[in-house]
Amino acid sequence: MTRRQRGTGSIRQKRHGSYELKYDLGVDPVTGKRRTKYATVNGTRRDAEKELRKYLRDVDTGAFVEPSKITVAAFLERWISHMRPPKVSPKTYERYEQIVTNNILPVLGENKLDQLRPIHIDGAWSKLLKEGRIDGKGGLSAQSVKHCHRLLKQAMGQAVRWQLIVGNPVDAVETPNVIKTPLNVLDADQTVALLEALRGSSFYIPTLIAVMNGLRRGEVLALRWEHLDFDSRNMMVIQSLEQTKKGLRFKETKNKKPRRVAMPSYLTEELRDHKRAQAESLLKMGIRQTADTLVCCSYDGESLDPNKLSQQFPIAVTKAGLPRITFHALRHSHATQLLTNGTHMKVASERLGHSSIGITMDLYSQVLPGMQEEAANGVDKAFRAALNSGSQNT
Repeated sequence: MTRRQRGTGSIRQKRHGSYELKYDLGVDPVTGKRRTKYATVNGTRRDAEKELRKYLRDVDTGAFVEPSKITVAAFLERWISHMRPPKVSPKTYERYEQIVTNNILPVLGENKLDQLRPIHIDGAWSKLLKEGRIDGKGGLSAQSVKHCHRLLKQAMGQAVRWQLIVGNPVDAVETPNVIKTPLNVLDADQTVALLEALRGSSFYIPTLIAVMNGLRRGEVLALRWEHLDFDSRNMMVIQSLEQTKKGLRFKETKNKKPRRVAMPSYLTEELRDHKRAQAESLLKMGIRQTADTLVCCSYDGESLDPNKLSQQFPIAVTKAGLPRITFHALRHSHATQLLTNGTHMKVASERLGHSSIGITMDLYSQVLPGMQEEAANGVDKAFRAALNSGSQNT
């Protein structure tokens, strides 16, 4: 193997595509001994030379921090800064900050980064499940701890890429077992009762779109008249509206792909009527309705607040004398009604805007047992019909 001097550091080829860096940190002020560090770079020699120059530059400028001195808290602070928009959306960034600050740092922040082990993480998740709520009233749900697990795994993966740690300690930790609870959904009769109860209110049109076309809350509130084709009865889902700390923001759909959703004739008729009524109402305010006008908007044509819709919808439902449900339950209701009425899983997945059919199957697996029985009955019916036909022919 060859060794080449590069100032106060050197590079040694360990094997093809792997190089060991050796660099000098100067004299330890306590022991008086010179400190030497090693790092491994996978790639070409040019990659190794580039990385060595970076290390040496950091040492010269005082920017170098030994991994053994970095706490999980300090690392996550740097990682959160690294993940700022546009790497992720503003809302996702806010969620990352919230999980790190409220959940992960209190249980793991004081650990040294290079000494973080699976046993520490496993213990932290157990503590969160027992007493993780920030209000001190018990533990977090298994689903919330699972979010912490996924986020820490992502962050530690970056620590590996930054060569601060050798391996990801989260890989060896099992996620909490999330027990699925039955979805709170409406059948066709309950859906009709809900729509009749909300007719004439500001909740009627958003509810109608969500329960008949399966759109997410943000997708409903981002829908514009130019996205609707009444002749072909098609709706294009292109954007979503979200609430961030800086205000309302339009963004791409969840899977970042526009989708076409066919509208039932009843929804088409109701939206035609709503468009005429909206145009008249806006005109009284001196506002002209255009193709860019939001389908669901305030009295003056401005965007509705997604969070307020979620907060106020269950209250409106209970005031109408109906069982309390969330706005998102309307989307689940649409999906289950599709599947129980024989819609192919692939079609349902595309209609809902899922990135894969697997997500649809996982979310609505509770519907599948009944569908299996129906499928078996269908096969049995066809088989018996063929048997009877064959016996009659002989």
